Amino acid sequence: MSYATTPYGVTPYAGVEASNAAPWSLSLSVVKTTASPEFPLSLAVTCEVTPEFPLSLAVVDPVAITESAAHAWSRGITVAGVDWSARLVGPSRVDAEAGASAVASVTMALTAGAFDPADWTGAEVILDYTWTSTDGLTTYTLRQFTGQVDAFRLDPARKTIALTCSDRRKGLLLGASQAQIAAMLPDSLWSDAYFDADVDGLRYAEDRLSTLAADFDLDADGTPRLTAWAAKASPDWTIDRIVADTLAVDFARHTDLVHQVEVGLDYRFSRLRLREARIRYEFDLLDMINDSVAMPTSNLVEAAVENAGWDVLDAPVYRRPAEWLDYGGTYYIMDDENGV
Repeated sequence: MSYATTPYGVTPYAGVEASNAAPWSLSLSVVKTTASPEFPLSLAVTCEVTPEFPLSLAVVDPVAITESAAHAWSRGITVAGVDWSARLVGPSRVDAEAGASAVASVTMALTAGAFDPADWTGAEVILDYTWTSTDGLTTYTLRQFTGQVDAFRLDPARKTIALTCSDRRKGLLLGASQAQIAAMLPDSLWSDAYFDADVDGLRYAEDRLSTLAADFDLDADGTPRLTAWAAKASPDWTIDRIVADTLAVDFARHTDLVHQVEVGLDYRFSRLRLREARIRYEFDLLDMINDSVAMPTSNLVEAAVENAGWDVLDAPVYRRPAEWLDYGGTYYIMDDENGV
C-alpha cells in the first residue's frame, strides 16, 4: 500500500485570531499495495486556545476486496418460463415471515407488441440472486422466491408492468384433504369436540397449527416446511465473512419481554334437545269386529314407537277390553294371541 500527503509547509500552526495564516488541511490517498500503511504525524501548536485536530483514517484489506464477489451480484427473474432479467426496472422486494405466505413485488419493462392479461394472471414467477466467482468462470444462484402472479398493474405511459406475487401456501392448503394436511403437520392435534369439522383446508390447517409450537410455510423453492420455534442444536447458516465494522447485536426492549404466560382451555360440547309425546289409543272388541282387524297389543305399540326413533320413557298402561261381546246374537271372546 502506498500513500501520499498534500504538503502543508513547515510553518507552525497559529490560531486564526493570532495570525493571518490560513488553517492548514490534510488529505491522504491510499492505493492498493502489499505494504503496511504508515503515516507518521506530528503537530506543533502555539496558541492560547485548546488545540483540536480531527483525523480519521479508513484502511480496507485488499485481500477481502479480492475475495469478495459483491460487485458481481445481479438479479434474475423468470415469468412462465421466460427470462425477464434484462427488463427489471427498479428494486425487487420479497416480504416473508414464518407461518405466512411470502409476497414479492417487481417492476419490468414490457416488450413491444400486444399485451394479453391472461398470459400474466397466475403465471409462475421465480426470483434469483446470481453472482460470479472471482475468476469469472463459475456462476452461483441463490433462489429468493418461487410463486405466482397474484395481481399486476400496467403502466401504458412508461410501458412497464408491476407484479405482486405470492407463494402457493394458501392454495396448497385449500386444495389438500384433511388427511393430507394432517400428514404435513405431524404431532398436531384435532378434535371435533373443540374444532369445527365443516371448514376448508386453510382453516383446518390453522386449527391443527394452534396445537403445535411450530410454523408452516413454503421455502424459497416453494417446498412446504414445518419449522419448530425452539432453536436448533446446529445452525442452518454460518456467516464467516463479515464486512468490517458492520456486526451489530440488537436486544429486545425490556417492555417487550414476556413476563407472564396465560393458558386458556376451551371445550365445545353438543347440546341435546328433548321432545316428549304421549300416545293414547282406545280399541275394543266392537272396533275389531267392525274393522276386521286384530287387537293391537302393548308390545306392538312399543315396537312401533322404537322403530320410529323414539324412546319409551314410562311403562305403558294397558287396560284389557271386555273378555267377550254379544253382537247380534254372536258371542265374541277376547284372545291375547289370536285376537278374537
